[in-house]
Amino acid sequence: MKENIIDYLSNIGVSETVTKRVELIHEEMVSLFNVKDFEEILICDVNNNGVREFTSLWFFSSSMAYECKNFMNADDYDVTPIGSSIVYFNMVKEKFNFGEEPDLNSQVTINALSNNGKITMSFHVTGVNCRYALKIAKDYFLPNIRG
Repeated sequence: MKENIIDYLSNIGVSETVTKRVELIHEEMVSLFNVKDFEEILICDVNNNGVREFTSLWFFSSSMAYECKNFMNADDYDVTPIGSSIVYFNMVKEKFNFGEEPDLNSQVTINALSNNGKITMSFHVTGVNCRYALKIAKDYFLPNIRG
């Protein structure tokens, strides 16, 4: 995995168990989809009464988004094109202001449609992960909105 991905995992504070699971899925996705490597990842998470739960794991290349749903418990992979194919983008943020550090109560939800609206991508993150979701939106979704 690229150094920026390893740094991301450290910065959002995941456990060694989660890191090892991400590494395994990364290897499988590289093999399955015949990808040299991924540029970025995003781990979606929710805060249930103070307990952080992970939902899906996303990998990004310049033109594709790859997801492993319920990644801590399942191997449920899918892929969708994102290069010049985003037809809808929505971001809802709570207790998170651009340019400020998020806190434990910060949340961001992103929804995007690709492939002429046939494929929905949904992301929900909390805490420090909010700034990474914003980066993914700016780097992969907003530049690929088709008019």
